[in-house]
Amino acid sequence: MSINVLNINLEKIKEPILDLGCGSNAKLVYYLRRLGMEAYGIDRTIKNTLYAIKADWFEYELKPNYWGTIISHLSFKNHFRRNHFKKNGNHIAYARKYMELLDSLKPSGEFYYTPDLPFIEQFLSSDSYIVEKNDIKDIGGFFEYNEPLNIQSVKIKKINS
Repeated sequence: MSINVLNINLEKIKEPILDLGCGSNAKLVYYLRRLGMEAYGIDRTIKNTLYAIKADWFEYELKPNYWGTIISHLSFKNHFRRNHFKKNGNHIAYARKYMELLDSLKPSGEFYYTPDLPFIEQFLSSDSYIVEKNDIKDIGGFFEYNEPLNIQSVKIKKINS
């Protein structure tokens, strides 16, 4: 489960929670809701829109200082990476959306994602954000590795509004 891969402590998670790129069934959203948490999802392929919004993440406007936690396991980050390295990629739009995501966090809010994005994380101000990275050794309980997979999960904590 992405909670384990991203190293998220459910006892300390901040609400409301947004799963960006939650997938058509929004499984994490409904899992968190069953635990009594205020959770929502955004994805273009949503089937049930009860707690999820069917939208492209570029079209969805995020409110500043609103989310306690944003989670994006593989989806947004993989697209961002691919566009960053593409000759004609739309990396500027992804960089803007990334900063909008960070701006939408409440003070002390957290953004969890994988894989890491060192090409943008290096520019985040240490006066505004704390960046923590963890090597991933277990990918969803399928395999256990003794050596890092050269994949890192990231937690960015907003420290200023």
